[in-house]
Amino acid sequence: MESSSASSPLLHPIDDDEVPAAAAGASPGDEGSAVDRYISMRKRDMALFFAIGLFSDLDQGFTSTGGFARFVHAPHYDAAPQMLSMFIGGILGSLFATFVLTGFRPTVRVLVNSSIMVLGGVFCWTLQSPASVYLGYGFLFMGQFSQMSTIQPLTYYVSAYATTLYQAGFNFSMLVGAAIIKIYDRAFGVDPPKAAYMLTVIAFPLVVLGLFSCLDQSSLKIDVDKSKGSVLTLDTENQSERKSSTESESTRLSKVEMLAALNEIGLRYIPLYCVLATLLAIWMGSIANYFNSASLSHAGNTANTIFDAMDNVTLVYASISAFIGLLLLTPLGKIVSGMSIFIMWIPIAVYLALITTVLVGLFQNAFPPMTGAAYWIVGLLCNTFIPIITQSFLPLFLSADKHVTQRFNEFQAQIGLLIFQVFIFIGTLFGLIWFSGEVYSQCVSNYEANYEGVSCDNFAT
Repeated sequence: MESSSASSPLLHPIDDDEVPAAAAGASPGDEGSAVDRYISMRKRDMALFFAIGLFSDLDQGFTSTGGFARFVHAPHYDAAPQMLSMFIGGILGSLFATFVLTGFRPTVRVLVNSSIMVLGGVFCWTLQSPASVYLGYGFLFMGQFSQMSTIQPLTYYVSAYATTLYQAGFNFSMLVGAAIIKIYDRAFGVDPPKAAYMLTVIAFPLVVLGLFSCLDQSSLKIDVDKSKGSVLTLDTENQSERKSSTESESTRLSKVEMLAALNEIGLRYIPLYCVLATLLAIWMGSIANYFNSASLSHAGNTANTIFDAMDNVTLVYASISAFIGLLLLTPLGKIVSGMSIFIMWIPIAVYLALITTVLVGLFQNAFPPMTGAAYWIVGLLCNTFIPIITQSFLPLFLSADKHVTQRFNEFQAQIGLLIFQVFIFIGTLFGLIWFSGEVYSQCVSNYEANYEGVSCDNFAT
C-alpha cells in the first residue's frame, strides 16, 4: 500500500495544514473544489457521529424510566432479572461484535445489530412477563451493546474528534430518552397506549442504521498494511480497486497481536472496567430501586404518583449526563483525557463510599430514608455523575494514550466493553441470587416498619 499523507487518519478537527493533503489527489484545476468537498464531507460526518452516538443509546435511556417499566416488569419491579437479561445480552453482543462481525463491512455490521434490536423491541411488545423481561431486554441489549462495540471503536480510525463527538452524543441520549417519556406521560395521561412506547423503541435502531448509511462510506473502507495494521482512510482512485476480501478481513488481529494489545491496557485499564462494572451492577440491580422507592414515598409520593416522580428524577439525572457530554467537547474535556488514567480511581472510590453509606441506612436503620438534598446528591452521584463520567472518559483516555498502539484501539475498546459486561453480569447475578432480595427484606424491616407512608416496592404494578 502506498504510504501517503492522503491515506493517514485524521486525529483532530480540520485545520489548514491538513486540507492540502486531503485534496492531494485532485488535479490543479480541481483542487479548490476538492478541498471544498472534503471539508463539507468532514463537517457532515462529524455531525453524523454525534447523532449516531445519540440514537445508539436512546433505547437504554428510554427503557430505563419508570414510565416504560409499567409495560415490562418483574414482581416488585425487582431490577435484578431485568439487569440479568440486559447484561447477558450485553455480553453476547460484545462477543458477537468483537469476534464475529469484524469479518463484515461496517454497514453490514450496523444492519445486523439494528435487526437484533428491533427483534428485542418486538419481544418486549408482544410477550408477557417474565418472557418480555428476559427475551425482550435480552435481545434489545444484545443488539445495542453489539452496536456500541461496533461503532464506537470504529471512530478511533477516523479521528479523536469523531470519538469525542460520538461519546458526547451518547451522553445526550439519556436526556432525550427521558424527555420523550415525559412527553408521552403528559400526552397520554394515566392510561398510555403500549403501542406508542414500543414503536418508539423499535424506531431508534432503524434511525441509527439510516444515519450510519449517510456517512461517507469511502472513509469507512479499511486498508491493510502488514507493517502497520489496519488503517481507516479516505478512499482515492487508486484505493478503489481494493478487493472486498481485504476490506472484510482487515480488522482481524492475529493471536500474537491480540495478546500484545491486551498487554498494553493490562493493569492500567482492565481493573477500572472490572471495579466500575461491579459497583454499577450492585447499585442498579440490587439497591437503586428500593432506595428510590423508600426515599420518594417518605417524601410524600404514593403508588399513583411515584412513576411520574421517578421520571422527573430520571430527567434530572439525564440532564447531568448531557452536561457531561458537553464537557467532553470543551478544552477541559481534552485536558482531562490527556491526564494519567489512574485519576479515574478517584470517582470510583467515591462511588464505593456512597454505596456503603446507603447500605448502612438500609441494613441498620442508621438514618431515615433520604429526602431533599441528601437524596438528590446521592442519587445524582450514584445514578449518573460517577458512572457516566467514568464511562465517557475511558474511551477518550484510550484514544489519547501514547502507551498503546493506535491500530490496536478497536480491539482494546471492544475488549474493555466485553470485560465491563462480564462484570456487570457477575454483579447482577449476585443480586439475583441473593443480594437484591436481602436489600428488599432489610428495607421492609428497617424503613417500611418504622416510617409511616414508606414503601419499598412502589414500583410494583
